[in-house]
Amino acid sequence: MKLSVSLITYNQQEFISQAIDSVLTQNVSFDYELVISDDCSTDGTPEVIRDFQQRYPDLIRSIVRRENIGVNPNFVETFMACSGQYIALLEGDDYWTSNDKLQRQVDFLDEHLECSMCFHSTQLLLPTGKLIRDGLVDRELSRQRHLTLQDVMNRLPCRTCSAVLRRSSIEEVPQWLFTLNACDLAFFALAAAGGPLGYVDETMSVYRVHERGVWSGLEPREQLKEYVKTLQRLNAHFEFAFDEAITDALCRSAQWYLSLPKGIHAASERMEWDEKMAAEAEQRGAIIDELQQALVERTAWAERMVAEAEQRGAIIDELQRALVAHRRG
Repeated sequence: MKLSVSLITYNQQEFISQAIDSVLTQNVSFDYELVISDDCSTDGTPEVIRDFQQRYPDLIRSIVRRENIGVNPNFVETFMACSGQYIALLEGDDYWTSNDKLQRQVDFLDEHLECSMCFHSTQLLLPTGKLIRDGLVDRELSRQRHLTLQDVMNRLPCRTCSAVLRRSSIEEVPQWLFTLNACDLAFFALAAAGGPLGYVDETMSVYRVHERGVWSGLEPREQLKEYVKTLQRLNAHFEFAFDEAITDALCRSAQWYLSLPKGIHAASERMEWDEKMAAEAEQRGAIIDELQQALVERTAWAERMVAEAEQRGAIIDELQRALVAHRRG
């Protein structure tokens, strides 16, 4: 099997069909499977999955849990149950927007054997229905294209719904990972220990922001606490080799938390505020770029004027010497 799609879900009846459809509509030149693990949902999610599996028995393999085991054990066990050379990650409330997503990422990993994983940009879908730019992927990353373990320890590189990993990049999962609220950062760091993460410069998925989300539903203070816990666990796992990177990451996170205006609590409000700040930062960056370009042009103009002045000065000197010679003659 060339690729497996690992899709986990819990009580996502209103979202799960869109997630599954975005997998089934992929245009690929290889065999792939969809492994869906429902963590003992109490709504209609299992019935939706059962209907899809009956219609696509050769493509969909479902894991039915008799009891709820939690998002992290469900995530890890589903990943380990996949048989593909590559594994694409998806959660039941997110979805893909490009029918060529899997083909492009498989082609990337086939061509870049040094990479343990690749990812792309994602849009955020707010409860209002508004799609906004995801601030995780910035202009610096777009230029860099490859992230090392040091980079991953410094910041969360991407959303889970954009990642495709080599199955061989995660051989063993440490037990402490199950104690984390959201294990995506830890999972990406473990992959990066075996090779860089490659960036595909395209937006091909949507991350849904809502109050029932495992991460987006947390209050800012809780998000900060969980982020600190994850980085500390990772640093200990890598024998405290990333103290400086973690310090930088935590300082930025604390600054973000302290800069949030009072009264902002809902995930969608925070995302809207982040987008506004990012837009203002981009606008300032554009102004700085324009000023720098103007300075370059002004400097070039000044150098040209100096050169012309020197040329005129040389002509004047020559004329003066000729005049002196003429008078002496």
